[in-house]
Amino acid sequence: MTEGLKVGLELTKMYEVEKADTAQVVKSGGLAVLATPVLLAWMEQSAFLLPELYLTDQQTTVGVQADIRHIAPTPVGMKVKVHVVLTEVTETKLIYKTEAFDDVQKVAEGLHTRVIVDKKAFMTKVIKKKDAAK
Repeated sequence: MTEGLKVGLELTKMYEVEKADTAQVVKSGGLAVLATPVLLAWMEQSAFLLPELYLTDQQTTVGVQADIRHIAPTPVGMKVKVHVVLTEVTETKLIYKTEAFDDVQKVAEGLHTRVIVDKKAFMTKVIKKKDAAK
């Protein structure tokens, strides 16, 4: 299931902070700086993109745990480089070291865990849950 995925694989992705990405807009704070939930989403997206290069069309990953420290603010207009490194691979679990840097300094670091799932089986569970809630 994890053929080709190995410890040490890494991916770097660039983002630019827009007004829509600020704590004020996403309601996670009151200042016009990069919001922690947006930064976490960027880290998750980067971790999601890496295994997609190795999985079958029937597989994907879902995030199950994140532990990040947002250590410095980033203003609107500044670029942010998110870097993820695969640090552990099991049959279905992927653990990443994540870091983010703006044009001046490191702004975040942490760990993120994703699980490999079969798309159809996963969505079948989702539909059953939705139907059960009716």
